[in-house]
Amino acid sequence: MPADIIKFGDAAASWERDKRVMAARIAGISLREIAEHEACSIEEIETAVVRMSGGVSPHFRERHMQLSLERLDKLLRAHYQKAVTGDYDSSVIYIRTVELSCRLLGLFPPPQSDASLDKLRPQTTSTEKIREVFDALIGKTDRVIEGEAVENPSDNPVDDAVQNGGQDGADE
Repeated sequence: MPADIIKFGDAAASWERDKRVMAARIAGISLREIAEHEACSIEEIETAVVRMSGGVSPHFRERHMQLSLERLDKLLRAHYQKAVTGDYDSSVIYIRTVELSCRLLGLFPPPQSDASLDKLRPQTTSTEKIREVFDALIGKTDRVIEGEAVENPSDNPVDDAVQNGGQDGADE
């Protein structure tokens, strides 16, 4: 968004308006409401905000953090008792507020990616995976099953007795 060119004579008035607009935005007032109050367009309000927040100063960041945490604390106090007594909506608001305040305070670690580990893993393409499935279905595999062959006893004890000639050890 290109910045508006301010005529030199209007610079002081624009600066004062920009400060009022920024204070209103920090207070949580919507762009539309500010535009109505200042009797200008929403685009002019957006431009004023961009001009005022071109670079976020440490003081502005600290002040905004303080205001945000104060507001979150008010929300926490308002919904805590209701959440404890079992009100579902208050519980959800309370949990989300706690998560947001923890994020603002830097208590949650930043999200991390396993992208560096992905390079170390062997990459199997979808075509290779499909080929492996087809090969397994038709019995064409390079797999060797190691072990020794043993007779599989039948589930019928009569068949076992006939095969062993009646010597299955049950008479002992």
